Amino acid sequence: MTAKLNIAQRINAAMADVDYIQKEKKSGMNYSIVSHDAVTAKVRPILQKHGVVYYPRDMHVEQSGNRTQAVFTVRFENIDDRSDYIDVATFGYGVDPQDKGPGKAMSYGVKYALLKVLGLETGDDPDEVQDKRADHKVEEAPKKKPEPLSGPYTSKTALWKAVRAFVHELHGCGDSDMFEAFLADKDNFALLAQCERDAPQLLDGGEGLPEEYEPINPLIKRMRADFDLIENNTLRAG
Repeated sequence: MTAKLNIAQRINAAMADVDYIQKEKKSGMNYSIVSHDAVTAKVRPILQKHGVVYYPRDMHVEQSGNRTQAVFTVRFENIDDRSDYIDVATFGYGVDPQDKGPGKAMSYGVKYALLKVLGLETGDDPDEVQDKRADHKVEEAPKKKPEPLSGPYTSKTALWKAVRAFVHELHGCGDSDMFEAFLADKDNFALLAQCERDAPQLLDGGEGLPEEYEPINPLIKRMRADFDLIENNTLRAG
């Protein structure tokens, strides 16, 4: 019967067989935990019974001092059809002054993947624990209002909105006379001056400029070159 079940059906059957995992208090600890070994001992024979193997894969590890962070997936695989599997995303942290951090991080991640995929109860409700610990209100620091810009646009939002309108109108210039007159307009001149002072990335690109924004200076240079080419070709044709 098991051989005819897919991986989801096998895991569902395993969920029906597995129950509560008792937390334990280890020597020297003031609190109880559900250990990796306890979870493994509980679920391994049940998964084996239903023809499911599991193993970690696609692991990405970062080390910061004595802390290891591992992000990976745990694959639950149908032993009768290796193309039939479910990947469960997980992560783990391991803190150790010697060389055991990576192993602890992997064990942590595997343990929680097993707990979550099989819906295991441990008597530990992280939300409840967090609520009990939050028995005092933490006052948030008042948010500082951004300093107003000196103008003509007094906020970043207004300035960047004006630049988008400027670029749109610049693209609409049909000849060099219209183009140069547009750039010489006092309001547009003031806009470019403020960009140079408050947001130079709008002029020349670089860090902090979203992809949807076209840098102004390269656009002006390119359009001016295009208009010059058109005029030179017109003169030669005449």
